[in-house]
Parts: sequence; C-alpha cells; structure tokens
Amino acid sequence: MPFEVEQRTFEAKLPELRAKHEGEFVLIYGTAIVGVFPTYKEAVRVGDEQIGSQTPFLVNWIAPAGRTAFVFSPMVGQIGPDDTGQKLLDEFDAQIRRDYGDLQTYVRKVFRLDSPPSQR
Repeated sequence: MPFEVEQRTFEAKLPELRAKHEGEFVLIYGTAIVGVFPTYKEAVRVGDEQIGSQTPFLVNWIAPAGRTAFVFSPMVGQIGPDDTGQKLLDEFDAQIRRDYGDLQTYVRKVFRLDSPPSQR
C-alpha cells in the first residue's frame, strides 16, 4: 500500500501529535516527522522544499479524537501504475461525506477558512 511506512509512523505518533498539535498538519517522510504546520499548504510547501516536489511524502491532518485522519499527499493521484490513488481518493471522499456531510463543509473546517488568514 502506498505510504505504508509513513502511515504506520503517523499512527504510532498520533497520541503525542494529537496532544500537542490537534487540528494541524504533520509532514512525514519515511519514519521521520519532518514538521507540524498550521495549514496543509504550508506543510506541502516545506515538503516540496525539503524533500522534493517529485518525491512522495505524506501530509496528514491531526484529527481530533473520534475523527478519522486521512492521508493527504500532493502526489496521491500519482501513486503507482494501478488505481491505488483513485481508491484512496474514493475512500477519502466517502469518509468526508460521513463525517462532514459534504466537501465544502470539510474544507472550511479543516483548512480553517472561517478563521482570519493569520490563524490559518
């Protein structure tokens, strides 16, 4: 499965991450936590700069307890020669609809679009 190592790292560190950084985004490459960022955009920017824009890395939302945290990656649609990327996107879409009702509500809450820009 794509990002298997990164996802295991995320799951192992989730209690610690949630205690200190709930609602933020963690950047993981292999078994390394590269950093935690207030926005997805910032995490991807740093990943592109430090890891490389053509190298897959994981950006995951540190979901509150009781919510499912899904894999985010700028390259999720480019994972392998099969349709794994599409399967991940389909699972993500289904989870969003279950947890939030629709994508617009999810985006507004997760990316803090209702917050002033300085708090995003």
